[in-house]
Amino acid sequence: MNQEAQSVAELGADWRQGYRTDIEYTHGFYPFQNPDKLLLTCLLLGMRPPADVVATGPSGRKLAYCDLGSGQGVTVNVMAARDPHGHYVGIDYNPAQISNARVFAEAAGLDNVEFIEESFGNLDQHDLPDFDVVCIHGIISWVNPEIRAQIIEFLRTKLKAGGICLITYNCAVGRSADQALRQFLIAAQRDVPGAPQARAAAAVQEVAAWAELNPAYFRLNVGSGNRLQGMGQADPIYLFHEYFGEEWTPFFFHEIAAQMDEAKLSFVGSIDMAFNRRDLCIPDNAMHHFLKLRTVEDQELFKDCWVNQSFRRDLFIKGGRRLTPKEQVQALRPLRFMLKKPREKCGLSRVKVGGIMVSLPADPYDNLLDALAKGPQTGAALRALLDEGAAADGTFVNAIQGLFALDYIDLTVDPDMESAIAERLEGFDRAVSEIVDQNQDMFLMGAPRTGLAVQLTPFDYFFARADRENPGKRLETAWELIKASGRNVLNEGKAVKEKKQALRILKNFEDHYEKSVVPILEDMKVI
Repeated sequence: MNQEAQSVAELGADWRQGYRTDIEYTHGFYPFQNPDKLLLTCLLLGMRPPADVVATGPSGRKLAYCDLGSGQGVTVNVMAARDPHGHYVGIDYNPAQISNARVFAEAAGLDNVEFIEESFGNLDQHDLPDFDVVCIHGIISWVNPEIRAQIIEFLRTKLKAGGICLITYNCAVGRSADQALRQFLIAAQRDVPGAPQARAAAAVQEVAAWAELNPAYFRLNVGSGNRLQGMGQADPIYLFHEYFGEEWTPFFFHEIAAQMDEAKLSFVGSIDMAFNRRDLCIPDNAMHHFLKLRTVEDQELFKDCWVNQSFRRDLFIKGGRRLTPKEQVQALRPLRFMLKKPREKCGLSRVKVGGIMVSLPADPYDNLLDALAKGPQTGAALRALLDEGAAADGTFVNAIQGLFALDYIDLTVDPDMESAIAERLEGFDRAVSEIVDQNQDMFLMGAPRTGLAVQLTPFDYFFARADRENPGKRLETAWELIKASGRNVLNEGKAVKEKKQALRILKNFEDHYEKSVVPILEDMKVI
């Protein structure tokens, strides 16, 4: 090994600690990290959240939020934009990613977010607040045991009493067999020259060729084979970070729960609401087996095995207090909810949810859905549609759980805050457009009604920008925006240079945009 290579390796032992740093991560946005949604999940599962669930009125609420392993900072920047009174912190060890996140925040005009370049073991050197919410997404399965211990210590010392933590990880039930797939990929790229993403793409092609020979591994591990097939359409940068690091560990739920217990955190539930309701994730013919299991750890294992769970998104709380149904309803009253789908697509009979087919009763779901079809409704207005009494409180909470489990509803922002959030999201959109115009893929637009952002396909993004910047000339403006960003319209894999041909191709995509995307963007107040 030459001297330069040796010094890089020694540096890697100091700060990389098993995670890939030779290539930046993608500009991903993860809306499930929305603190309001996490706090609402906590409330719906009967645990008192550490702060008001949503900002109420112009004074808002003071929420301290940390994204531990924030990557390019896209998600934490979105969350800061939607919550002007909160304090948002993104922490990442990669200086390039922290620099990008800071530049984006400045371009978006965000003054309530900070980014810290630091390893998790040195965070005690920074003057950090105690946090209400900590998100650890896409980290714990890809770092070594030392870093995992540092993360647990951070939660023990910096998460407030009553605070909540979202932690996501590869689940051993569905991913253990992928250990061999990962080793295949590493072996296939070991002597391939070029950039990391090129090596990742070459490895996928090589292993796919092996798989075509029908080895027993791929015959007997169908999930791994399916994931290999999907890699051909995946971002090579994502693949490189996912599979080619020094550390890659899938966990059983009980292993994560034990680690969180060291930080005095207890399990609340999954943020995938259906998996918190046994009637929505366990079929009737298996229920008697499930009910024999007395511990939470064993029940979660049963659920994971039933669906061959590959990725878990778990919510934990530090010393939370149980809520009665009456207290849950009281907390739900000021919140505002909206339909995510047209009313006619919100079926109740034979709906697939949580891995099984279920049918939900017309009463009270039809009344709730019909009211929401008229526009966003407060929890108080929806609760008024049911009878009074303690039993009805429980029915109402169960119904709201069910509507979230079916992905039919979402939170919407307080009307008193909407104009302020919309203005801040304009800055977010300007910052996104600068990144897109530099030929980087980040096709997001702020959605003032939810206070979040929506992920669009490239063509839909350019159509939506054209509708904003030059109404009435959608196709021509989209074409100009695409060219200015250094991209091309393709025909059979080849760049189209002639304008008329490019417009004909864009027209084929415009019909879908007009019929299926515009109504959603209008409803979310994106355009």
